[in-house]
Amino acid sequence: MYIFENLNWDGKYDKHLISVDGDTKSLNSSISDKVRQGIPEKNICSLFCGGSKCKYCDPPSHFDVSKMQIYGLYSTWITPNILASSRPSRDLVDRFAIIDQFQKMNICSIFNMQTPGEHSSCGYGVLSSGFSYEPSQFMQRNIFFYNFSWCDYGVASLSFILDTVVVIQFSILKGKVAIHCHAGLGRTGVIIACYLVFNNRISAGEAIRYVRFRRPGSIQTQNQVESIYQFEKFLHLYRINFGSHLSTYLQRQNALFHGSERRKLRNIPKIVYMCCKLLVRYAKTGCTSIQTNSPDFRSVTRTSEVCPTPSTICTNNLFEEENESVNTNTNCTYENNTNHVNIIPKSPVGVNIVVEALLTTQYPESVVNEAEYWKRKFNNDPEVWDDFVKNPINPLVLVKLINDWLTHLKSPVLRVQDLLSLQQNPLFEENILESLETLEKPVVCLMSLFARLITNLQPLCEIKEYQLIQRILNWLCQNQSKAYTCHQLSSSTIKNAQTIISTDSNNFNVQLPYHSRFDDSMRIAIRIMRFLIDFVKPNCGPSVEKTDSLSSYSSSTNLY
Repeated sequence: MYIFENLNWDGKYDKHLISVDGDTKSLNSSISDKVRQGIPEKNICSLFCGGSKCKYCDPPSHFDVSKMQIYGLYSTWITPNILASSRPSRDLVDRFAIIDQFQKMNICSIFNMQTPGEHSSCGYGVLSSGFSYEPSQFMQRNIFFYNFSWCDYGVASLSFILDTVVVIQFSILKGKVAIHCHAGLGRTGVIIACYLVFNNRISAGEAIRYVRFRRPGSIQTQNQVESIYQFEKFLHLYRINFGSHLSTYLQRQNALFHGSERRKLRNIPKIVYMCCKLLVRYAKTGCTSIQTNSPDFRSVTRTSEVCPTPSTICTNNLFEEENESVNTNTNCTYENNTNHVNIIPKSPVGVNIVVEALLTTQYPESVVNEAEYWKRKFNNDPEVWDDFVKNPINPLVLVKLINDWLTHLKSPVLRVQDLLSLQQNPLFEENILESLETLEKPVVCLMSLFARLITNLQPLCEIKEYQLIQRILNWLCQNQSKAYTCHQLSSSTIKNAQTIISTDSNNFNVQLPYHSRFDDSMRIAIRIMRFLIDFVKPNCGPSVEKTDSLSSYSSSTNLY
């Protein structure tokens, strides 16, 4: 979940000026930058700040009221939700009722970018807290306090900046935020510019120009300017949604997420989850789109539900739509760039279309083009998830996205060695559910996700179910074998397929043809998938004893 920040240029925005280098360079000379960085911190106050007469520590005596959006602080609204400010002091907080002003303006969080003890000779000095004010003063009034220590005139690591902007993004969901360092220009300007690059996906140059436009004098040194450009490049790695390792992708995804979304999707690629969810929605309603009520609030909470783990899947519905307003208009359509197809909601036709889409291996050019369109948006558009659930999407496009994401991973989700290791585990024959603990959690969660997808398409004949399992395992194992349709399978293959998907452990060693012959790993994978499908079906889950035996595993994944 995030809130898109409105950038107010007061009618003076000119996109052609963004590329002008002069606007995105240091405000100081290179010599001045080096001198400031080389001077001991204790001497900076007297040389550059004015010591006890520092104007940033006593703004009412030095600044016009228009420069104090919060009276008593040299402060500016950079966006409607972000206030850049000089540091408060205990005297200013008490004398000008700063906290009351914060609450009146709905400022719910204060971010302190200073290191404890810095600028101790400035203004009113520092208190026992190491800062010019007591953070507890704000916290006692229900204003959250965050300290991300950052040396004056310096730069922070890129991972530190990412952690900071993620917390800012999360805090803005609760209310407005105030960010300060000493003067509220250098470090404050850098972190706000980086936040705009992160949240709004604007360029580093535009972010620098905008922050300086709103608050002249911000982002002071060349190192600070360069850090914003480096952060922009750093984020590119986190926004490549195709062609990485599963573990790498999840690590990057979790670095960008926060709150409940991070907790719930930490083992599930969001793009795969969302495509599966929209396929289920199409099967049930004949349309993938939903109605949204607030165009300015770019929420992705609708995607926070995740796949069940082996120990929780029998009591949770992965694709619940309780908080969504599903558009069930009988005129709802999906578009494949060449024609419009009207689908009657809540019809078996929707299920049949989804099943056939899942079994498709050759995609029309229009579907390929639309899938490429969404790939570009996933990497570049901050509002992509909101658009993804609002726009009717051809189920073939959703399947194509799943196919491309899984088959373009640098290594398979489900590796042969992992499956063979499972076969050698004595526990596998006795209790498949517990034996799945030996697999990595994202692997089990993805298999459970697809098991839930299949159960939402029921009732299916056994051979259709088998075909879907085969198709999904081709994705997970990156096996590009052709998925046959019902009429292409011989009667002997159908009979053997019905045997392999049996949950009877006595049938496990039956040799079955996989086009020519199933290898051991594929037979194990099919058995696991069949078990998970039965596990998530209503009234078909294992006994309470089996579920309770995995309570520790459930608490460790905690996906719900």
